[in-house]
Amino acid sequence: MAKKEFVCAPLSSLCLCAECFNFYFMYLFEGSNMILLTGANGQLGTDFKKLLDIKGISYIATDFMDLDITNINAVRNFVKDKEISYIISCAAYNNVDKAEEEKELCYKLNMEAPKNLAMVAKEIGAIFITYSTDFVFDGDKEIPYTEEERVNPLCI
Repeated sequence: MAKKEFVCAPLSSLCLCAECFNFYFMYLFEGSNMILLTGANGQLGTDFKKLLDIKGISYIATDFMDLDITNINAVRNFVKDKEISYIISCAAYNNVDKAEEEKELCYKLNMEAPKNLAMVAKEIGAIFITYSTDFVFDGDKEIPYTEEERVNPLCI
């Protein structure tokens, strides 16, 4: 495979413009043994399932009823002997209005769970892909934020 040059984003960030999106699905996931997709029944997870189905890429779709991603041992046990090449996390606590009331659950899903998934991905040699929101920034900057920026959320 020829080396892909990114024109819109550095390789360290995940861009989903049409050109990069096609790269991810045509080359990056090509030949992977299996993808673990968490948060599969949410909006982003549902879109990923459709795309992975279209591309004929094998995956295991999970949601909170199938896998407690806030429990690292549950994640370790789940991936055991499955030859997972990628873990794509689409799971998140995203009820902004209730986040202040449910701080502990919000923290577990948006902080602990991605950490657990990243740690397990590293342990099994899989690539971890996750998504975030711009709500981690205060919005005061007039140009786009980068991954290296200091976060300053206005609420939990």
